[in-house]
Amino acid sequence: MRSKKHNETRFIHSIQMTLAVGIGILIVTVIASIGILSYIATNRVILENTSESTLKMINQVNYDMDYYLRNVETTIEGLRVSDNVLEYFYMPQELQAEHTRNYLNTLLATREDLVNIYLITTTGEILSNDATAVIKETANPLEQPYYQKSVETGDFVISESHLQNIALGEYPWVITCSKAVYDGDLLLGVILIDLNFSLIEDMVSRISIGDQGYLFIIDDSGNLIYHPKLELIYSGIKTEPIEDLLTSNTTTIEKLDEEQAVNFVITNSEYTGWKVIGKIYNQDLNSYSDVLREFFIMIILVTLIISLVLAVMIAGNILRPVKSLLRGMSAFQAGDLNVQVAVESQNELGILTNTFNTMTRRIKTLIDTNKEVERLKRKSDLEALQAQINPHFLYNTLDSIVWMGEAGKSAEVVKMTSALSKLFRISISKGQEYITVKQELEHVESYLTIQKMRYGDKLDYTITAEENLLSLRIIKIIIQPIVENAIYHGLKKMPGKGNISVHVYKESLEKEDYLCIDVTDDGIGMEDATIEQLLSGQIQSEKKNGGVGVYNVDQRIKLYYGEEFGIQIQSEMFEGTCVTIRLPYVTGGDYDEKVSQ
Repeated sequence: MRSKKHNETRFIHSIQMTLAVGIGILIVTVIASIGILSYIATNRVILENTSESTLKMINQVNYDMDYYLRNVETTIEGLRVSDNVLEYFYMPQELQAEHTRNYLNTLLATREDLVNIYLITTTGEILSNDATAVIKETANPLEQPYYQKSVETGDFVISESHLQNIALGEYPWVITCSKAVYDGDLLLGVILIDLNFSLIEDMVSRISIGDQGYLFIIDDSGNLIYHPKLELIYSGIKTEPIEDLLTSNTTTIEKLDEEQAVNFVITNSEYTGWKVIGKIYNQDLNSYSDVLREFFIMIILVTLIISLVLAVMIAGNILRPVKSLLRGMSAFQAGDLNVQVAVESQNELGILTNTFNTMTRRIKTLIDTNKEVERLKRKSDLEALQAQINPHFLYNTLDSIVWMGEAGKSAEVVKMTSALSKLFRISISKGQEYITVKQELEHVESYLTIQKMRYGDKLDYTITAEENLLSLRIIKIIIQPIVENAIYHGLKKMPGKGNISVHVYKESLEKEDYLCIDVTDDGIGMEDATIEQLLSGQIQSEKKNGGVGVYNVDQRIKLYYGEEFGIQIQSEMFEGTCVTIRLPYVTGGDYDEKVSQ
């Protein structure tokens, strides 16, 4: 009674430990999940808030630039209707040009944001506000995009940022604004104003987006108006996803930039068609969430430590037998059929361990019995197969020897008798399972010599092999049955002469080397269905003549070398058949050990 109560107590105790471990793991999982999800959600909120804040700043920049560029357009409109400008377009003589230049300089004196003002006539003459400016001889303004676009559209045209390219000397970065001047339908010329690029730069660069982020501006064609790293962009060292930004229908898109996650915040100017884009590096946002991350990590770590300590203290007894059982299972899974796990207790784990030990013993007994039965069966089959020296072939050969002896053909008798002797000697080969490729080829050549003497001109053959392969060892008598099958089923039924070729070579496939033997004939061939039946054992190639047959050769190869090796057959009706024997390429050392591996 006491023993039964003791067992029940131990049983309940083990269940309690299991529950304690489960609850501890559950607590850690829940708290860790809540912490991780909260941290992710907080980071997402920080990113959204940053994107929203950046969007507001970009909108303000967009508004400021639109306001400024409207002011520049107003300035150009004032020049278009100015008598001083119109008189120059009508009479671009030097006196009038000087008068107009003074007017332009007066305007420039009140505007620090304007670098140059040019008046371009329809004949390509250029008037600069700077009397000392030397116009480039190669600067044909009529071919410049801003001139052509101004004339074609009649609109206020704003170029991308570029180096000043009309006058020699200084080459500051500018943005060119232009508009055509008409008198009714008559084109008089184009007014060109170079804006100080630094003004745009100051307007945009004052916006700070983290340590790495920045703003940049593109026009509706994807040309860069402003970029803080313009030199790197033009030199090809740095790129931006311009196409994605142009086609985006949202205010925010996420991309990878040099393996860093970035968010692009996009605003559009209805006035200029420009896109002002803020680039936010997600890595910069980490500084905002450091405190929160540390807080969550601290909670998770403290909970984890407490839970682990409790789990170790409570579950110490249960984990030891479980680990022993797991080690035993792993050893059994790895192939150790003799493994037995010590039974440390009589609780449910002890019962499970005892059951495992019984199972492994029974499985080992079954496997050993099955292996022995299979080994004896295969050995018996192979011994029977190798013992089946084709009696029909032997009878015909001896009959031929008798016939040639009676006919006084002593040389032919000696030749056939020698070939038959060598055939039997190699077949027996002192009971060895393996012989060299050279011996195997001598065996098949002896067979073909006898058949050639019997069939005469009806049969011809060739045997070739790479010289370095002749010393390799293979299982014996695997080529002759294939050749025999080729003669009786491929060539014998042909009306004319038949040819058989035996070729031994090395083949490399997927970094593995194979020893291959091709037996090729130009006989009547086989259909695919016949090939499938032949290799599956549904039909035997030479069963009626007592021969070993293709299927049995294939099975012998698989038995000795493994399922990946064996025979492959390719055939076409009335064209011929090629039988390929694929074996492992093994050189040197203990051949039997290497083959078994």
